[in-house]
Amino acid sequence: MCCDCESGMVINLQMYCEKCDKKEENQGFRVTIDMVAPQLCMGNLRLAHYLAQYGSTLLGTVRKNRVEVPEEAKQIKRYDPNDDKKATTREADSTEVYTKGVCKLLSYYNEKKKLVLIMTTMHNAKELYTVQEQVRGKDSKLVSVHKPNVIKQYNATLGGVDSADQMIHTYTCRRRTSRWNVRILYDLLDIAALNAYKVYHHHHDKVDRLNFLNELTELLMEME
Repeated sequence: MCCDCESGMVINLQMYCEKCDKKEENQGFRVTIDMVAPQLCMGNLRLAHYLAQYGSTLLGTVRKNRVEVPEEAKQIKRYDPNDDKKATTREADSTEVYTKGVCKLLSYYNEKKKLVLIMTTMHNAKELYTVQEQVRGKDSKLVSVHKPNVIKQYNATLGGVDSADQMIHTYTCRRRTSRWNVRILYDLLDIAALNAYKVYHHHHDKVDRLNFLNELTELLMEME
């Protein structure tokens, strides 16, 4: 799904119809272009350069198995070239930056010792500085940690799809069925109802979503 990062409104979507006999190359690039082309979020080097040609920026995570990701960016342990048995582990809260063209790849090893790869074309080198954040530690007490500014901005804008999924899951018309076309119909009805609520809520005072759905259902049932 392609969603607005602030409201969670579904803008576009494509259905996954299971695996095909022939593997599609650059599927992520093709799907993303299909969804965002009418308006001209996935980290893809080719996609990033393509969008940059049209003045559109990209900020997204990158999978470690992508061929364009340097081996050094994926490594947590660094081996001595003269001795394969000697290795050093990256320090927590460490950030490495790799650049190619307009793209910058951040390899961030966070305080939980988890590696995060972020690609961006909307930040310059000066904007990749580290910011201080308050998070809850193991004893539930607030502790200060340092994170790249790019990570902070990514976390602030990633909620579009998650918000839509969560709201649809809360109130859904889905029912168990073995008919795939009926399942698609349920999903489309849920998405249409969510978008209708988002539009209504934007132009009116706060309204309860459950009441909105009940009134919408009654109006639809009255239509001939």
